[in-house]
Amino acid sequence: MTIEQQTMIDEVVEELRPTVTRIEARLATTRDHYGDYMGILGRYPREQRSTIAALLIKAGANQAGVRWAMRLA
Repeated sequence: MTIEQQTMIDEVVEELRPTVTRIEARLATTRDHYGDYMGILGRYPREQRSTIAALLIKAGANQAGVRWAMRLA
């Protein structure tokens, strides 16, 4: 991975971090917040969802919640 690619990834993670922080701070209405993460993943084409999921996890998202969202999205 080039420095430019890593920089782009880091920038996207930093953009996602406030959203992830808000989600994780709320009372979970679905197990591990998978419903919230499904809402985010559902905005993207299926081919991009695994990348977005990895970025969400890197931003601090509950890993189990993101994995469930991936299964159900």
